[in-house]
Amino acid sequence: MSSGSELAAQFVGLEHMKDDVMEKLQEVIQTMYGSDAKATLKIEGKGAGVEHQLRAQWAKENIDQVKVSGRTVYIRSEVIGFAAGGDKNRMFEAFQDAGYGDLVVTRKDVNFNTMRGFLKEFEIDEDGLPILPTPELEQAIETQKRISVQTRKS
Repeated sequence: MSSGSELAAQFVGLEHMKDDVMEKLQEVIQTMYGSDAKATLKIEGKGAGVEHQLRAQWAKENIDQVKVSGRTVYIRSEVIGFAAGGDKNRMFEAFQDAGYGDLVVTRKDVNFNTMRGFLKEFEIDEDGLPILPTPELEQAIETQKRISVQTRKS
């Protein structure tokens, strides 16, 4: 198995490749769509495999970020929420009943970023998930922790 530093370097290399391909793809799309799209998907697929290995290796080594080739590679953790069982009407009613009706932008949806902000307002349990203020909200909103490896220019 590769070390965390080697995996991070590989991840950054793939990010650089993806950036290069995306630039080229933008040029190609203007003339003829298609041929480089497969290359982008192939790199993204490799990136997902490396990301999984990197998260596992960093968990063992207790690492959450490194700098490689002018980029910071880091673990991003966020809590997301959505209608439990896909029942949006139940979620909308739970928001209304709990006094959060203003979060419902239409009767069709709740803005993803608004939901993330809403979930950040509450205390968290031992799993890092929010403790919602009413049992109705707890039953109507399913929450999950999403963990990913991200890069940014440093």
